[in-house]
Formats: sequence, structure tokens, C-alpha cells
Amino acid sequence: MTTTAATIAASLLAAMAVLQAALALGAPIGGIVWGGRHEGQLPTSLRFGSAAAVLILILAALVILAQASILSWSPLPTRALT
Repeated sequence: MTTTAATIAASLLAAMAVLQAALALGAPIGGIVWGGRHEGQLPTSLRFGSAAAVLILILAALVILAQASILSWSPLPTRALT
């Protein structure tokens, strides 16, 4: 059950990372994120925010997978995970 939950959580985080990466690269879907106030491309400051979100989401997915022992490598020391 833990493995299944971790896989689902990591998959959802990866999907969000893909969306944020598309936004950071200039995809014209700004109306569905960041409060919906920016139709089309996001302004530069929010594009940087989306790029930062990609890194955070990927790190979170890796931590979940490492904590569930699905990955043998962890982006953080083992002590930080427990």
C-alpha cells in the first residue's frame, strides 16, 4: 500500500512539474494557474516562480520515492528524511 501511495503521489507531483515547466517556458495557459489573472503567457516574474516550482516539485517527488524505499538514491541525507 505504501509503494502504491508513494507512486501515485510522485506521479501527481511529476504531472504538476510538467505543467509548471510548460508555463516557465512560455506556454499560453496562464489563465488556469496563479489565480487566473494572466491570460496567455505569464509575466516574467511568475515564469521564474514556475521554474522554481518545478525544482521543488521534483525534489518532493524524489523524497517521497526515497522514503518509500522505491529509490535507493535520495536527494537528501537519510537523516533528513526521518
